[in-house]
Amino acid sequence: MTLRHAIAIYFFSLIIETVGVLFKVLHLPGADEVLVFAAIIQTVGLIVIIMKVLKHPKLKDFLDH
Repeated sequence: MTLRHAIAIYFFSLIIETVGVLFKVLHLPGADEVLVFAAIIQTVGLIVIIMKVLKHPKLKDFLDH
């Protein structure tokens, strides 16, 4: 999985979260499940992004500046 895929997963989870919030505001059933699903996908996406950034070969050069 590339960093581009991880970022796409994270943004997809933001769209799902927006739908969940809309469900919550409109008091529609299933809002809690949608929000939990979005939170899980966001967590996975962020973990993958963090792993990719920390394993990047030029990270040390970037942090030294």
